[in-house]
Amino acid sequence: MSKLASVASSTSVSDSEEEQDTICNQLYEISEDQPTYGNISVAGSSDVHLGSRTFYQGSVTINQVLYENLKNSQRDVTSVTNVTSGNGNEEFVPDQVGEVNDGNDPGNIIQKETLRTKGTRWLRSSSTIQVLRISFLATVPVLTLVILLVMLLTKNQSPVQFDYSTELPVDSPTWKLRVVSRKEWSAQTAKEVVPLKLPVRYVIIMHTGSQFCSDEERCKEIVRRIQISHVESKGRSDIGYSFLVGGDGNAYEGRGWFSVGSQVAKFDDICIGIAFIGTFDVESPPYEQLRAAQELIKMGVNLGAISPDYSIYTERQLRLTNSPGEALYNIVKTWDYFSPIIMAQSSH
Repeated sequence: MSKLASVASSTSVSDSEEEQDTICNQLYEISEDQPTYGNISVAGSSDVHLGSRTFYQGSVTINQVLYENLKNSQRDVTSVTNVTSGNGNEEFVPDQVGEVNDGNDPGNIIQKETLRTKGTRWLRSSSTIQVLRISFLATVPVLTLVILLVMLLTKNQSPVQFDYSTELPVDSPTWKLRVVSRKEWSAQTAKEVVPLKLPVRYVIIMHTGSQFCSDEERCKEIVRRIQISHVESKGRSDIGYSFLVGGDGNAYEGRGWFSVGSQVAKFDDICIGIAFIGTFDVESPPYEQLRAAQELIKMGVNLGAISPDYSIYTERQLRLTNSPGEALYNIVKTWDYFSPIIMAQSSH
């Protein structure tokens, strides 16, 4: 029995070894059958394939990922197509809306996504407070510049200019009062302009105490000299008078209807001052000069600058001075609306 067992055991070991040898030989043969590639030259063939092929039976869905930059994989657009994989494209910079279809019907768009640029991504990632802060910081310099420009343009503005070309004829159909504007007599720009509250109740008559003039050019020259004297010698912001009248029969615009003058202290903001060019202590002004002053007052009433129930005063009635001169005073006190009252400086 022991011999039989020994023979059986020997036979079993022998069979196992033979089976292992067979498997090894098969594996070796398979490895030997694997192709190796060196220098290959193919001629006269139209269908050549090297390597293995994989065939899929049934529908296959593959996800494609396109990166505009491999270094920044967060900037991507994911879509569903029949392409097996995605490669990084350094030149790809999205700037419009991408459209993706299912690969079968070009008209069947299944996805639409806006490709984000740097600015869009920044705005979406920034908080509302950050955006408001930046907007505010950008707006402040612009507003500051506008305010500075307005201040510079209005700081040295001239008194309000009035169009005197529409003046109505007076006394005769062939004559009308001519008002020579500041621009015409080459006035300096006023350093300060204070609006006058209209209508005013008082008209104050005075004289300049200067030389007399009987032609326009001479009168313009005298008016310019008076402005220089008032500004440089007396420290005023402009010529003091509202208007001046010359022996040429013209009126000359000083501070005009709409600006407070610098004529008689404590009365400047409630009056229109009319100065006769010249000195009239002895000699009376000519008719043309008197007519110009009277028609100027009528114009002021028509414009609403002088109240219809106004009163006429001379400078000497309001303070200690000889203006407008004895000769002119004796004429003015005969005019309508003249008030003989001597007003104290402290009263209005």
